[in-house]
This record gives sequence, structure tokens and C-alpha cells, in this order.
Amino acid sequence: MRRPATGATKSMSTPSSTLNRPHPLLADWALTDDLAWIHIFKTTLATFLALWIAMRFDLPQPRTAMTTVFIVMQPQSGMVLAKSFYRFCGTFVGLVGMLALISMFSQQPVLFLSATALWVGICTAGAARNRNFCSYGFVLSGYTAALIGIPAAQHADAAFLSAMTRVADVSLGILCYCAVGALVFPRHAGAQVQTTVRRRFTAFVDYVSNSFGGGIKCSQIERIDAAFIADVVGLEAARSVAVFEDPDTRIRSGRVARLNGEFMSVSTRFRAAPVDEPAARQQRSHDG
Repeated sequence: MRRPATGATKSMSTPSSTLNRPHPLLADWALTDDLAWIHIFKTTLATFLALWIAMRFDLPQPRTAMTTVFIVMQPQSGMVLAKSFYRFCGTFVGLVGMLALISMFSQQPVLFLSATALWVGICTAGAARNRNFCSYGFVLSGYTAALIGIPAAQHADAAFLSAMTRVADVSLGILCYCAVGALVFPRHAGAQVQTTVRRRFTAFVDYVSNSFGGGIKCSQIERIDAAFIADVVGLEAARSVAVFEDPDTRIRSGRVARLNGEFMSVSTRFRAAPVDEPAARQQRSHDG
């Protein structure tokens, strides 16, 4: 019985391996543009879903639900939930404040406008005091009271109906995008937090070892420190939205915040530590 030639075997296995291997352009697209197209698809789906439900239940302003979808759209589920939470809270608090001002000063325009200006100023101070989406919630409380309250003050009897309509439209848009974002190709911020912590630990260990070994130039120190500061800020932003995704991430949030603060302290102390003078002079002469 004749044995098959080795060349024939290789020629028979080569086409199958070639077919299973993705094209380089397709692989590059899968790593870059496909995320953008998935995000566009999810936003479009949530927008039409919100429009259909709003028209199905005969809501007065379906465009508000559509606009809410475009406002809260974010690439990650944690960011969507965080922004939606603060948008709902800001809208609700702003409408409650608007109803209170209308009930007290509906017959006195000067006092009503003065109280509205004071409310907007308080919300602006809160927005300047806080960060991330919490600041966005304060901003929303201020301009919702002014946007809905000033027209509604002219018809005080319909103010409550206007407030309920606004809450219904905003809530519908939030629910639609949260549902689509959680069910259709979800992306979680918790994975980004873990990746950032591991990458930063490796980078800091390399930075310290190279600094003691004299393998890093003085001109690179400022760039590395700026990168560490950017990582600290980015990790804090990701942590603040990852707590909305699952209970485990919420439990570990305090430890991640402490780890972030300790890393900032350690990197600052290492940067301010005295350097070996002969090595520093040699490094400066080498750079010069």
C-alpha cells in the first residue's frame, strides 16, 4: 500500500488553515470600527423603540423621549446607568423645585424669577462642587426648573401636568436605552477598571526599576508622571460608573478608590525622593 506524499499532505491542509484565518483588514475592523457600528445600532434601536412606545401610549411629546436616548447614550453599560440615574434625579428634583416655586409665587412674577435665579445659582454651585455625572445632575436640576417652570408659570393650573409629562418622557427614553444597552452586546466598565489597575501596576514597576537602574532619561520623567496622573483620573471616572453595574463592583469600589489614592501618594513620594547625585550628574551630562 502506497503512503501519501508529505507534500500532498501539506497541500491538502494549507487551504483549510487559510480559510479559517480571518483577513487582516477584517481583523482590524473587528478591533476598531465594529464597536462604533454596534454603538450606532444600539442607539438607533433604542431611539425607534422609545418613539414607538411614546406614540403607542399617546404621550404629548415623543421627541423628548427620543432626545433623552441620544443624551444618555454611552459606549459602556455602567456609564449609561450612571448618566441615566443622575438625569432622572436631576429632572425630578428640578421639577419638584419648579412646582414649589410656582405654588408660592405664581401671582408674583418678580419674586418667581428671583427665586428661579436663586435656584439656578444653587444648582450651578453644586455642579462646580461635584464631578462627573453628579455635576451633570446638578446642572440638569437648574435648567429643568427654568426650562419648564417659566412657561408653566403663565398657566399655573397645567404646571403639574407639564411636570408629569416631562418625567414620563424622560423615564421612557432612559428605560429604552438601559434595556437595549444591557441586552444587546453589553460592554462593562468593570473590565476597564481591572485592565487599568493591572496595566498601571506593571508600568509603575518598570518605571521604578528603570529609575534605580539609570535606564530612564530625565526628559522622560515628566511624560511618565503625566501618564500616571491621567490613569488616576481615568480610573476614578471608571470606578464611579462601574458601581452601577453589579453588586460585586459596588462592594470593591471603596478598595479601588483607596488603591487609587495610595498609588497617587506613592508615585508623588517617589518623584520627590532624592536621587543619587553621581548618577544624576551622569544622566544630565548624557542628556546634554
